[in-house]
Amino acid sequence: MNERRLFSNPLLLSLLLGLLGTGSASAQQTLDAALVEAYLSNPDLAAERAALRATDSRVAQARAGYYPSLTATLQGQLTRGSQTSAFEFPSAPGFDFSQYEDLLETQDADSTFATLALKQNLWAGGGTQARLQGAERRVRSGQANLLSVEQNVLLNAATAYVDTWRDRLLIGEAQANYDRLSRQLAATERRFELGEVAQTDLIQARSRLARASADRDQARADLARSEATFEQVIGPPPERLSDPAPIPDLPDDLDAAYALAEQNPDIRRAALDVDAARSDTDAAFAGLLPSIDLVGQLNYANDPNPEFYDQQSAQVGVTLTVPLFQGGAAAAQLRESKHTVRQLENQRVAMGHQVRRDIRTYWTAVDAASSAIGAYEMEAEANALALRGVERESNLGLRTVLDVLDAQYDLFRSRSNLVRARASAVTASFQLKAALGQLTVSSLDLPVQPYDPEVNYEIERVRLFGLGGD
Repeated sequence: MNERRLFSNPLLLSLLLGLLGTGSASAQQTLDAALVEAYLSNPDLAAERAALRATDSRVAQARAGYYPSLTATLQGQLTRGSQTSAFEFPSAPGFDFSQYEDLLETQDADSTFATLALKQNLWAGGGTQARLQGAERRVRSGQANLLSVEQNVLLNAATAYVDTWRDRLLIGEAQANYDRLSRQLAATERRFELGEVAQTDLIQARSRLARASADRDQARADLARSEATFEQVIGPPPERLSDPAPIPDLPDDLDAAYALAEQNPDIRRAALDVDAARSDTDAAFAGLLPSIDLVGQLNYANDPNPEFYDQQSAQVGVTLTVPLFQGGAAAAQLRESKHTVRQLENQRVAMGHQVRRDIRTYWTAVDAASSAIGAYEMEAEANALALRGVERESNLGLRTVLDVLDAQYDLFRSRSNLVRARASAVTASFQLKAALGQLTVSSLDLPVQPYDPEVNYEIERVRLFGLGGD
């Protein structure tokens, strides 16, 4: 679908985002809605689509080598001149010719020339075919790069969403920890006044409250940074965010994940770049070969002179052009193309290694985060029970104030770690999905019409006329 038709209607866009839960900043937003909003409004993605449409036009430029060129030339010439006659007129009885001695003889001439020239290449050493093939391969490479940009946009949006969700929960945990320690300090101060605890206990309670205050301030700073990134990537953050969930249906093992690596658009783009560079090599080699052109010309001339007034002629012929010496430029271009092919081949191998590394890293991160969630859930539940027990034992004089403070910190740390583990599990699943080349609106089945680059390509590849750039 044409991008202008799909995204230029603001009423349709606002209605869609409203239905998805993003119509106002006070609404609760889901992760899917945030991904859709980023997909529709991200300027990097829009810029890459425009770049791909520019690449589509190169196919028509390369295909032009198969078509004839027809040019018309029209020339008009207006001549105005005069000369003074030096003729010595004779005398005759009764008639004086001396009055014509300064006679001006005017010489005016209007000329018209017209030429219609036709040139059709018959053979260019395979250069036209190579340039067309290279342009088509660059289009496919651009389409793969567009998918890569789409994946990066969706991954950045998912990361910004999860980070904001995580930091909002963490600031809640930090505030709860600060409130618990504030109550503990107040209780310790009362007990100190009654002589039940020592001054050391009071100092420890105050120090733990100071650390809790610092943890809360740091959590606020982290949240401010996450919300700023959210606004940059997606838009103004809403008041509430739904709990995100990891992407389901991920590979069960690394071997299955590696088998899907060829779907990664970065690998496909690297391979297509190599093929396009090879086409450039063929086109450079064609510059060393002869070329054959069919030429024709129609001429018309209207030039008044002593010989003729009108002239029409027609010419047709075949031109053979053989490059004998080009200063070494064509050979240098060929050598350059060959070196570029080798460069891109190595980059393709490096990209394959990088993708396999990313798959291994993120698959392990997903597995580790899933295990960590279970462990931190058990720890947080145990620490909550332990804190209640330590507080009761402290009231009975069986535990010190430090024991209570440690139990409170253990609960805060385990709950915070549980929030981070849940966020890491979601982020790692999106990172693994991107490494597999499956983090697209189509693969995620998001409620939005995907941009189809084939529509513009099919129009541009055979387009002969028109100056529009929409």
